[in-house]
Amino acid sequence: MMKKLQTGLLAGIAAASVCGAEMNVMWGSNNSTSGTMPEKEKFFRNSKYAMFIHWGLFSRAAGNWPGREKLYGISEWLMQQRAIPASEYAELAKKFNPVDFDAEAIAELAKQSGMRYLVITAKHHDGFAMFDSVHPFNIVKASPYGRDPMKELAEACAKRGIGFGFYYSQYQDWHEINGWEKDRKQPEFSEYFEKKCIPQVKELLTNYGPLCMVWFDTPGQMSKADSMRLVELVRKYQPGAMINSRIGNGVGEYSTLGDQEIPRTRRDGLWESIDTTNDSWGYSANDNNWISSREIAGRLIAVVARGGNYMLNIGPDSSGKLPGKLAMRLLTVGDWLKRHGEAIYGVSSSVWRGRQSWGDCTRKGNKAYLFINNWIPGGEIKFYGFPAEIESIVWRGNEKEKLEFIVSDGWTTVKLPMKSGGEKLMEVLEITSPETIGEAVGITGIDPQLTTVLEPEYASLAGVRIKRHEWMERFGEWKAQTSMSDWKTGGKAKWKVAVAEPGSYRIKVRYQGVKNNRVWTLSNSEGKMIEMWARDVQPAPGKQRRWTEFSAGVLDFDKAGEAEITLAVQGECYDGGMDIAGISVERCE
Repeated sequence: MMKKLQTGLLAGIAAASVCGAEMNVMWGSNNSTSGTMPEKEKFFRNSKYAMFIHWGLFSRAAGNWPGREKLYGISEWLMQQRAIPASEYAELAKKFNPVDFDAEAIAELAKQSGMRYLVITAKHHDGFAMFDSVHPFNIVKASPYGRDPMKELAEACAKRGIGFGFYYSQYQDWHEINGWEKDRKQPEFSEYFEKKCIPQVKELLTNYGPLCMVWFDTPGQMSKADSMRLVELVRKYQPGAMINSRIGNGVGEYSTLGDQEIPRTRRDGLWESIDTTNDSWGYSANDNNWISSREIAGRLIAVVARGGNYMLNIGPDSSGKLPGKLAMRLLTVGDWLKRHGEAIYGVSSSVWRGRQSWGDCTRKGNKAYLFINNWIPGGEIKFYGFPAEIESIVWRGNEKEKLEFIVSDGWTTVKLPMKSGGEKLMEVLEITSPETIGEAVGITGIDPQLTTVLEPEYASLAGVRIKRHEWMERFGEWKAQTSMSDWKTGGKAKWKVAVAEPGSYRIKVRYQGVKNNRVWTLSNSEGKMIEMWARDVQPAPGKQRRWTEFSAGVLDFDKAGEAEITLAVQGECYDGGMDIAGISVERCE
């Protein structure tokens, strides 16, 4: 088994750097096929918002190691990225004394921030257990702290009715098997799995009360039998706990998307997006790129509107404290949720496939909720194809004011009041219908006042395919882009749209990587056409993508109503054309 690992993925992570493709493979597929119990599914679907905590021995190093280059990336990978010997890294434990850790305060922060459950790193890839374990490399036996913070946090969450779960790195354990210490005797994976992984998972399942979730990570080359061993343990001792897809081999109960991945279009099934409050998961002394409260609210809304749960990470420092003003930002979102939680918890995905030009949407029964990005007193918003009769539209401000609206030719126009919105984060409108609100037909409304984006996933394609590009800007800072790629001669992408008002509309194309074919056409169903010449894009350093946008020209629509916009290759196409991430449409009169 060890030979297989050394020639496979563990050989890849043994080097001083890991490329994005290898890390992505380590996550495994996000497919989950085993299903789950109805009561667990109900809890998951209703919760929507959760706290993730990355905290461990890596918090003491904080992205830095004497004599080695600073890590300007995810700090919890410092041991691997700087190839630190296990014996040297273990010395951190003697100085790890988080005397400022306050389980009650963290649980209360999660509650007041509107988070319904909490998951914390019980053991990350460095192999150090943040709980009392038979294996001695843990916070109780190897550090001066001498307490079990997981037990304290489990009890604090239980008191407040917050679901509690553990993160456990089941495949990677650099304290036991790291690959870069060639002269060090290291166990077979099977030995580590039997003597450390299985016993520790059992300890977590039996010593900390009811768990709502066991969150596994990087299954790598684990066999299906190995994954099922862990699944069976969870089902035996914690039948009420959900298991994520990173258990591996498609045997989880819900899907975890890639790190910091927020989809642009609606997704089916049970799934979550995991995000973090800066560019690192564990505490990093080199990272001060903190997310704002408005960004948190926007990302939460985007995930829920696509049909998923949003789990937001914090990284306490080695003393156990949260950095900077992070707590206040979380509480600001929590205050907003106290007023508008009805529009987030227990809702279904948006009426529409993706984000609208003015903002986003969720729905529940006979109500839909519109989240307005830019509130303009006395302005208006438009949306097309609402799938139910509208009884009323109410501004969910302090006064619950009813708003005027007009429905005409499939378009709904809502008049905003002549008042400044009082919400610091996002204003919310509530639509009430006499019937259950379903999903709109797949037609994108072209708003005459705002920019409308036509995503690749919205198009019907011929001679072209959807492709996902993934890369890292810094180590662990994931970026992704979906595009229409691998074009063939005669390839076309066609969008169904509804134009609210006739006029001239500027078309911009977002793309990268011109390959030979430079001339394309954009046309509409009225017979109007633009010939566009694709500008080349300079390649980025390494394998990073460089996406850019250019103005293709102006497309005229002589009349309002439903229409089509078609993007097509002109002439013979070879080498795949270019990668096109979508087009934007904006009135230019």
